[in-house]
Amino acid sequence: MDAAPTEFAATLVADTATTKLDALAIIARAAGGTITDAGTPRVAIALPSGARAVIEIPKFGEPPPLTVDVFSDESLTEARAQADALRQSIAAATGWEVRLLPHRRRSEAPVTGTAEHQPPLGTSPDSSRVRPQL
Repeated sequence: MDAAPTEFAATLVADTATTKLDALAIIARAAGGTITDAGTPRVAIALPSGARAVIEIPKFGEPPPLTVDVFSDESLTEARAQADALRQSIAAATGWEVRLLPHRRRSEAPVTGTAEHQPPLGTSPDSSRVRPQL
């Protein structure tokens, strides 16, 4: 059985208020991409480069930002290059200020108190021994 391909991601952020449907149409048009899996939770924009963009919209009542994750099967460098090209296309087409977030390696310490910082289930925070499951 073959392992699933690894996807590398880069994230764009725009401080703009828009609906997901409008954002999909605007970004697909700006990038020359095609909307795929419309009407499903997996809706995305297939970019001409082979990368794909997925849009995240804040929940109702939350302020922007609009985030766009750009995925590539090739490498993180390629994902970031495609995200930067998409950033430029979106900015040129809309006038939005779009930022490419800096890459954060997994080895960098995240903010404490998050689920990411909790010890794995069944382990003690101060030891690597596994606690018995009750």
